[in-house]
Amino acid sequence: MKKYRKKIYVCLTLSALALATGCSNKAIKANAENTENVVSSTQAENTGEASAQTVVEKAKITFSDSGAQIEGSGASYADGTLTITEAGSYTLGGSNSNAQVVIDASEGEVTLVLNGVNLQSQTTAAIYAKSAKKVNITLADGSSNTLVDAKTYTNTEDSDEPDAAVFADCDLSFDGSGTLEVTANAKDGIKSKDNLTFTSGTYTITSANNAIKGKNSIAVKD
Repeated sequence: MKKYRKKIYVCLTLSALALATGCSNKAIKANAENTENVVSSTQAENTGEASAQTVVEKAKITFSDSGAQIEGSGASYADGTLTITEAGSYTLGGSNSNAQVVIDASEGEVTLVLNGVNLQSQTTAAIYAKSAKKVNITLADGSSNTLVDAKTYTNTEDSDEPDAAVFADCDLSFDGSGTLEVTANAKDGIKSKDNLTFTSGTYTITSANNAIKGKNSIAVKD
């Protein structure tokens, strides 16, 4: 039996458009074919909303295939997993071909600044916001960033989460003036179980299922 996959081009703009994947809000446009989901690269303007908030800089993390170097506090690295347990801002750079980021910060707000980071997980999601009040991902000016998940997830807990290359159990927002390429080999590309918001940035997302998904809403702010 021939298996079909669909192709979705999602264009992020600053005006209300049409429904895309997995939400009932505005601001997404999509066209579908029988192949992979692909989100085309699109630039949005920066409103400066995120920068108006005071964020404590906690640590700078540089990945390599031998692990991760942490300069600061609030994060630890073991067995291929960078775990963030405190609210604040964390700058990520470098490359690792078998690592993931887990945010387990209770009710804290966490900002990840992606500044030339290239992460690939062989077992699960690349970024998993397990516990936090809100997670913001900022693409540093001029940076190119890549996140790739595993083809098959080997979750250690009795749960179907995470199920996206970038997955959040909380509100998830994106901003900045860099670029982000996400490859979701297993299922969804970027997914929030609450609200998913894009303020600015350039995104290319290739996924086996939904490119982007927000349980409550997907929005592009103007």
